Amino acid sequence: MMKTTKWIPKVEYSSREDMLDFFSLDKSENENLGEFDKYNEVEVAVIREDNKIGFESAGWNSEDKIILFSCDSGMKVSSDEEADKDIEWWRKVANVIADALNKEKL
Repeated sequence: MMKTTKWIPKVEYSSREDMLDFFSLDKSENENLGEFDKYNEVEVAVIREDNKIGFESAGWNSEDKIILFSCDSGMKVSSDEEADKDIEWWRKVANVIADALNKEKL
């Protein structure tokens, strides 16, 4: 029988600013901002609350972590506003799925 610990939604990503910091680019140079999308290295998942590795490790999928959406590069959309809407939509999807799994005690 599988565990019945609570499922938690997780939406994680690197922001444009995170990427600029990681690559040591000067934020004051506006031309560098265009090199990265607003949301990069995105992972949307539902994870059992006791699955420490699942929370810490992107791309690590198992019966205790269900990855709903993953994108190693940036989210290719026409604007930052559209990217915000996409992230919010994925956040809602993760919440709905976590709620359903918890309701069914799966």
